[in-house]
Amino acid sequence: MSLATSYNVSNSFSKFNIKRVRGYLICLVCNTPKMIQRGLNGVSFYGCSDYVNKGDCKSVLREINGSMKMVCLHCENTPIMEKVESGRGGAYACKNCNRKFYFIDLVKQNERKKDLEKEKKELLNKTEKQKIKRLERFILAGVKANIKENSFFLGCENYPKCKWTASMDSQDLKCPKCNRLMKRKKNFKNNEFFTATSLTLNVMEFCLYIKSEKKETNV
Repeated sequence: MSLATSYNVSNSFSKFNIKRVRGYLICLVCNTPKMIQRGLNGVSFYGCSDYVNKGDCKSVLREINGSMKMVCLHCENTPIMEKVESGRGGAYACKNCNRKFYFIDLVKQNERKKDLEKEKKELLNKTEKQKIKRLERFILAGVKANIKENSFFLGCENYPKCKWTASMDSQDLKCPKCNRLMKRKKNFKNNEFFTATSLTLNVMEFCLYIKSEKKETNV
């Protein structure tokens, strides 16, 4: 029975019997200096440790004639995969099924991850700024309480034409200063509850009212 017919290639290497870890054996695809030896139906091969940990590298090595070769588990008799050029710089390809394992540049991969994190932060900042702008428009238009599906929320006076809403607890109080609804929050540091209003209709004014209520403790 071949590896191709006895093994569903979508499964993780963790399904195989782990024999040992060779820390000095370097992966040909991503240069990770750690390959895990596994066995299946009497056939021994090495899988990249990054396949098990991250699912990034699917490199498979077998010892053939005293040297380690990239092989294809998808084909019968696990043929050797040859090194070829590609648009990504290089890869190992199987002649039987045309499957390719592209080289992984860990440095470029880390740089790309950093770029993605930077883009994510910029997008979040942009989103927050948009929320602030929408909140200012929401405040300038005036707010009113709405009941919908047993949930209590604030909405623009043009609701439902204007879809912008803000969550609000039905137990929230009105400010004794400006008579606007206040948002209830909890201060875990000193175990006190407090509520504070948002901006008033005049954006240049800021109404802040704090009411502390210490929790009663049973002695």
